[in-house]
Amino acid sequence: MGDPYSYIHGLSDGRSSPATLSEPSSFKQSPPYDAIRFLRFLLMGIVVVPLALAIIGGYVTYQDLLTRTEKTLVQSVAAAAENTIKVLDTHRLAAARIDDLLAPLSDQQIHNQEQALHQALSQQIKDLPQIAAAWVLDADGRELVSAKVYPVNGNLKHSNREDFQALRNSGGQIFISALRARSLEHDDFRPYFTVARGRQGADGQFRGITIVAISGTYLASFFNSLLGNPHAYAAGILGDDGVNLARYPGNSEGPSALQHSDPLAHAIASGSSAGLIVSASLFESDDQIIAYQKVGNYPVYVSLTRTAASVRQEWLLAIGGYLAIATAAVLGLVLLCLIALRRARREHTALAQATSLLHDRETAYAALHAAKEEVDDANQAKSNFLATMSHELRTPLNAIIGFSEMMMHEAFGPIGNKKYEGYIADIHNSGSHLLHVISDILDLSKASAGKFELDEAVFDLQEVLRSVNQITGGLVHAAKLRLDVRIWGNLPWVRGDQRKIAQVLLNLVNNSIKFTPAGGKITLAARFDPSQGVVVTVSDTGLGIAPEDLDRVMKPFEQVASPLNRRHQGTGLGLPFVKEIVEQHNGRLELNSELDAGTTVSVILPLERTAVRPLPSEQDMSH
Repeated sequence: MGDPYSYIHGLSDGRSSPATLSEPSSFKQSPPYDAIRFLRFLLMGIVVVPLALAIIGGYVTYQDLLTRTEKTLVQSVAAAAENTIKVLDTHRLAAARIDDLLAPLSDQQIHNQEQALHQALSQQIKDLPQIAAAWVLDADGRELVSAKVYPVNGNLKHSNREDFQALRNSGGQIFISALRARSLEHDDFRPYFTVARGRQGADGQFRGITIVAISGTYLASFFNSLLGNPHAYAAGILGDDGVNLARYPGNSEGPSALQHSDPLAHAIASGSSAGLIVSASLFESDDQIIAYQKVGNYPVYVSLTRTAASVRQEWLLAIGGYLAIATAAVLGLVLLCLIALRRARREHTALAQATSLLHDRETAYAALHAAKEEVDDANQAKSNFLATMSHELRTPLNAIIGFSEMMMHEAFGPIGNKKYEGYIADIHNSGSHLLHVISDILDLSKASAGKFELDEAVFDLQEVLRSVNQITGGLVHAAKLRLDVRIWGNLPWVRGDQRKIAQVLLNLVNNSIKFTPAGGKITLAARFDPSQGVVVTVSDTGLGIAPEDLDRVMKPFEQVASPLNRRHQGTGLGLPFVKEIVEQHNGRLELNSELDAGTTVSVILPLERTAVRPLPSEQDMSH
């Protein structure tokens, strides 16, 4: 990512000096009249724009509401007509079943079996909630049997009924009419409409009629579920003569007919099967939107009406939202005007302060850049110094080690001088130890500075363990210890620097040798943990580390001395170097130790550095 301030400083690379920040151009104030004129124009916009939006939004909303209302009424009246067809078909079927039941019986037989027939009729309409009542009249208009009343009043004649006279005189099959009758459930008079069916004997003679009354409660429930608000909507079922058979919301009045001037009456009289009647303005108190449709082949129409007042009320509620938005816009613009006036007075001061802050930021950045260069130079100088010192020290040390080896060969030979054997061995060991210290210091410095490059490749960790086993075999044998090397489960391949991983394990095994008394055991084990990755542990049965020393051993030059070998106590850089190498592999080092019980060091390489492949479940390379 580039320098976030490069557009100010004009840096060409990470080590170039920042350019000088150019002075900003002088702030040019507009004349006061221009600012006032702009604010006046803005205030006009505050009034005109929201008002125009309110007018346009109100018109669009009103037209959309009218369209949706008309569409809803047309769809609803079609559903109401479909339901009414089902109701009328159900009543015709009920009347037909009653006729089929009574057809074989004479009027006297019906009278004699009235109770049983009453129960049979009641059973037939039991599961039809839309049927309020059903009864049968004979050819003289007297009641024979009823599904709701037992016994019937056979002395009362109903020959003056409209449906009775129409079916007797015309010989028709179905007659639909309205009436106002006493409710059997509530003992009051309520409006009903009925479906009457003529009864004929085998000789074709008129034998009376069967009447099925449609429940006003059922119709009210249907229209309530269809329309909902009884104050906004009204519904009606009308005959083709304009007589209201049923209305929603209902009332206790008897049947009434439409006025000849009513537009719905004109539409029905013209023979139209369906349509929509919309008042011209919809702004008068009695304006309405009426949808109507004929009910199949029946001489019946269904109409749905919505009042203009309810449309206007819904429209005003929608407009209220626009008004709220416009009010918020006006208040927001007023606030913007006040902010603009205040900012106009403070703009010049703010610009001067910003210029000063930018200059200070440039100065601070330049200082930070110079300090970074100094730190980089210091690190480079330190690395150069360590490399030079390493070269200068290694040359004489190699000579000391070489000559001491020659002297040791002569001193330990058959004619050697036994007196100087210990001195010469100390010189050789001290020189070797110092050379190892110099190498560790240089490696740790490179690792800490991030200049330690890993030669990464995918390798078999099992081969590394075998190599460590072979290299340390002589040291382990000389220290009279036992080294067990175990591989558990399917050990995957590892991606990393094979030489550095081997050096890590060698350092850990050497540490265990120094701190494990003769007769002890060192275990080098490797396993695959699906939740962590590859886990390599080096554990021993040695002296262990005291709790107060656990934190120190990970710090350079803080390694704990081993009482088993007073001559060579190590450099104090082994574990810090191991930790740096493991962390460069994105892994981690875990140290667990208990005094006089041994130490376990775990090297955990993450899953991202593994490639699982099948291996034997367990291998033993102990010696």
